[in-house]
Amino acid sequence: MKRLSSLVLAAFLFVSSILLMTPNAFAAVNGDYVGTDHFAGQFSVPASQEGGVDFTNKTDQTVTITVNTEGTWSVSSAIKDLDADGAPSAYLPALQDSLKYLSYPDKKPFSLLAVNKSNNPPAVTQVGKQSQIAIAPGATISFLNNEIATKYVPDAYKDNTGNITIKWSANSSQPTKVTVSQLNDLINKPVLIENQETKRYLFSDGPVIKGNRGDEGGWKAGSGFESPNVVGADANYYNRALWKIVPQGNSYLIENLETKRYAFSDGPAIKGNRGDEGGWKAGSGFESPNIVGADANYYNRALWKIIPQGNSYLIENQETKRYLFSDGPAIKGNRGDEGGWKASSGFESPKVVGADANYYNRALWQIKTP
Repeated sequence: MKRLSSLVLAAFLFVSSILLMTPNAFAAVNGDYVGTDHFAGQFSVPASQEGGVDFTNKTDQTVTITVNTEGTWSVSSAIKDLDADGAPSAYLPALQDSLKYLSYPDKKPFSLLAVNKSNNPPAVTQVGKQSQIAIAPGATISFLNNEIATKYVPDAYKDNTGNITIKWSANSSQPTKVTVSQLNDLINKPVLIENQETKRYLFSDGPVIKGNRGDEGGWKAGSGFESPNVVGADANYYNRALWKIVPQGNSYLIENLETKRYAFSDGPAIKGNRGDEGGWKAGSGFESPNIVGADANYYNRALWKIIPQGNSYLIENQETKRYLFSDGPAIKGNRGDEGGWKASSGFESPKVVGADANYYNRALWQIKTP
């Protein structure tokens, strides 16, 4: 039976794996997808494929699929005929020394996993006999066998046999999609911009601008005036949640009707792929910069692309490529229960930030007339 007995052996085999591994050792094979005209199907996941089988959401909205599994696989002559739940508890004492070398050590050995590697760290679901899995727009998850990783044992998958069959379905009723023409109907008129997940309104804090646009000299404290933050409020206090979307070439200015401030993206432009920053909190390794209310369109950082996404919109800054993103808890109770947006009201409204990706759908906004 192929299992590790010591860290020395593990180190030896790790070096061997670097020498013996082929470029496709971890590659996943294409399995299936959910699309606007494809809401059910089935495919098989072989026990011998380390990269597993890919499943992609080709729609422009988050879709939840229901997964039912059939079949068995074997990983050795002694550990065989396992279903998607993996090794029964009776096997675990004998496997104890090997568990830490699994591809995902915190999950059951030889079980079927669904791994979303676009998350950092990857989001891993133990599928079992039945599961429901939410998949973000455009995301791909890999269904795989939670075996010993080949970086420890290069031939770990060599004698694996069998397949787990996945039968899946998704709800074919799709939310009504917004269109560019619907957006055009909202141009140059008062609108509320409401986050899909937190239900918070985009809200302009700080004083009304004075004089001419640009008189504040910038948005940083070093300019002599630090632009106030844009926050996510639970209600339209003093009409500070009312905005006007103003076409500007192929982009838009988003101007607050009360303060006359523009929604403005501070911080560096994103680098690499969306999601590389790993989140929006400092704990992710990078804290997303604040969205502020500036008195002018400095360096085109007040220009935004408004992109239909299902029945909502992504609002992407033209310069930094960051999405308007709602931090903080979802509102509770009725609108106005928080009593205001300042800390003195008993609750300080969370800031709106510029994130590099649509984490947890907090970059999706609905634009509506009051």
